[in-house]
Amino acid sequence: MKKKIMITLSILLCLVVLFVGINLVDAPRAKFSVGIEIDDSSPDSFVKSIMKAPSFERANAFYRLWSLTEPPNVDIEADEIFMKYRRMHDPQFDNKKYIDEWKKGKENSFSGTMFEGKNYKKFTEKRKALLDKYGTFDSHVSSGKLNDWVSEILTHKEAVRELKALSGIYFERYEKMVACDIIDEFTHLSKDSNEIIFPNFLAWLQQAKLYNAVYMLDSLEGNWENGVKKILLQFDFCKRSTKSNRFLLTTLISRAIMRESLYALANLMNSPNFPPKLYDTIIQGLPPLQYEELGTRISLLFEGYVLGHQNYGWFLFQENRTRQYFYDAISRLINTDKLPPYEWKGYPLDNLQVKTGLFWWLQNAKGKIAFDKMITKNEGHFFYNLYVSIFKAYFLKSVYDMTRISAELHKTYTQDGVTGKPVQEILNGLETYRTWLDPTTGKPYKWDNKKQLLYGFGLDMDDDGGRISHDSMDGDVPLPVILYVKK
Repeated sequence: MKKKIMITLSILLCLVVLFVGINLVDAPRAKFSVGIEIDDSSPDSFVKSIMKAPSFERANAFYRLWSLTEPPNVDIEADEIFMKYRRMHDPQFDNKKYIDEWKKGKENSFSGTMFEGKNYKKFTEKRKALLDKYGTFDSHVSSGKLNDWVSEILTHKEAVRELKALSGIYFERYEKMVACDIIDEFTHLSKDSNEIIFPNFLAWLQQAKLYNAVYMLDSLEGNWENGVKKILLQFDFCKRSTKSNRFLLTTLISRAIMRESLYALANLMNSPNFPPKLYDTIIQGLPPLQYEELGTRISLLFEGYVLGHQNYGWFLFQENRTRQYFYDAISRLINTDKLPPYEWKGYPLDNLQVKTGLFWWLQNAKGKIAFDKMITKNEGHFFYNLYVSIFKAYFLKSVYDMTRISAELHKTYTQDGVTGKPVQEILNGLETYRTWLDPTTGKPYKWDNKKQLLYGFGLDMDDDGGRISHDSMDGDVPLPVILYVKK
C-alpha cells in the first residue's frame, strides 16, 4: 500500500515538475511580421525603428492641440505653457514625473477622464444646449441619414454665428493650429498604459465641426473662394496629421474630420451658386491619396506594443509567448490594412485562438486567457474594433475619391450639360472615375441617376442602393452629387 502511495506521489510530483518546467521555459523574443525589423526592447528603440523622430520645436501644431483648452486668460504662446507640454513627451526629460504632476491638476484633462477637463467643460455644456435647441447643424450626419447640409447651414446661420461667438478664444486658437505647417504627434509611449496621456480630442472634433460650418456659411454668403480654401486647409492639416499619428485615437479623430471636410466640399459643390472656377481649386487640392495619409499601420504597431507589454501577472504566464500572440494578431491586421478590401483573403482575425485542445492550460494559461478575451469575433471586442478602424480608412478613401470625381463631374457637366449627354457617359470619359476604383469592389463607383448619388459598396460588398449605416458595416458609402447646367 505504501509503495503504491509513493509511486502515485512520485508520479504527481513528476507531473508538477513537468508542468512547472513547461511554464518556466518561455518562447524566444516576440517579433512583428510586417516586413521590417522592429526593435521593441524599449519604447524609445521601438519608436525609432518604425518612424522618424517628431519635432519638439515650438512650430509643431501638436503643442497647439494640447493647449487648445487652456483657460481663455492664458497666453498659450508663453514659454511656461510650451515647456509644460514638452516635458511630458520629449524623451530628454523625466516624462513620468511631469505626467504625474499633470494628472494631479484637477483642471487638466487626460485619457481616462473622457477628456472632461474643467477648463473647457463650460463651453461643451453651452454647445450641447445650443445643438439641442437647433439640431446638429455642424455635421453632415443626423439620424443616420445624409442631409442637405447646405440647407441646414442656411437655415441655422444665426446659430452658426452664435456657436462661433460662444467658442471665442478656442476657435481663434483652432484656426491658428490649422494654419500651421508642421503637425507631428509626439505622444509619449510607455510600457505602462497609465502613463500614456492625450490632449482633449473632444475639443479638437468640436472645433473642427464648427470650423466647417463657419466656412460653409462664409461660402454660401458669397465669400466662396475663402470658404473653400479654408475647408481644404483643414483637410490638408488632418491629412498631414495622419502621416505622423502614433495612436489609434489620434488617427480616428483626424480621419473623422477629414471625412466631415470632404462632405462639406461635396455639399457646397451641390449648390446652384457654386462658382465653376473653384472646381479646379478642389481638384488640385485633392491629389491622389497616399497610403501613409490614411493607413493604420503605425497606429496598429503602437497598439500592439502597448498590448504586448502589459503586466498580466507571473504565475502561469510567459511574457514572450503572450507578446507573440498579440504581435501575430496585430501583424495580420497591418498586412490586411495594406490592401484594398476587394483583395482581402478573408477575415484577418480567423484562426488566432490560442485556447485550443483539451490541454491548452498546460502552457502559459494566464497569457492565453488574457489574449483570448480580446480576440473573439463578437462586435465590441478590442481586436474587432481594430479591424473596424481599418475599414474606416477605406470608407474615407471612398469619400475622398468620390469628392474628387464629383468636382470633375461638376466641371464637365457645367461645360457639356447642354448637349444632353448622360451623366454615366460623362463619368466614363473621366480618367479619375475609370482609375480611382471602389476599394471594396475594385470597380468604378456606382452612379444612381435617379437619386443623384455616387456610391461605393461598403465592407459587406453588397449593393445597398447607396444606403449609409453609421452603426454597422452593413451599408454603402454614398456621396450626393446634384448637377446643374451653368451658363
